[in-house]
Amino acid sequence: MATSAQGIAVVEATGEAARDPQAVGAENPELVTTPVRIVESMKGKFAPSVGVSQRVEPGGMPGSFEVATSNREVMMKPGERYVIAIGPGDLQARPGTTAFATLIEPAHRGAAGEADYWRSVIAKEPPKPVCDDTVS
Repeated sequence: MATSAQGIAVVEATGEAARDPQAVGAENPELVTTPVRIVESMKGKFAPSVGVSQRVEPGGMPGSFEVATSNREVMMKPGERYVIAIGPGDLQARPGTTAFATLIEPAHRGAAGEADYWRSVIAKEPPKPVCDDTVS
């Protein structure tokens, strides 16, 4: 699943998760964005710092948000390191954009250990088909 992501990186949260209507749209109050610094990129070309958005339970205030998705995500805390996988989004952090997380997990192996682990997972990923047309 994570290997099909647009980008995978070890990051350090540099601020609290907050609602960012400019990045995710005012019509999406269930999305919050956490600013992160890229520590190590394993897949994709990231800007040095990006906003990572994720879905949270309705309500809640900064510091008390709860994730609304599966067990593939945790709320990031400033100063802590995480592995993130980005599905759709802007890895270059252009103004008014965000990167949506499909995975957020604590970097238990440390930055170098996580980078080695995820690079080996990505290397074992089956090749993408040259053509995905089907004949019936």
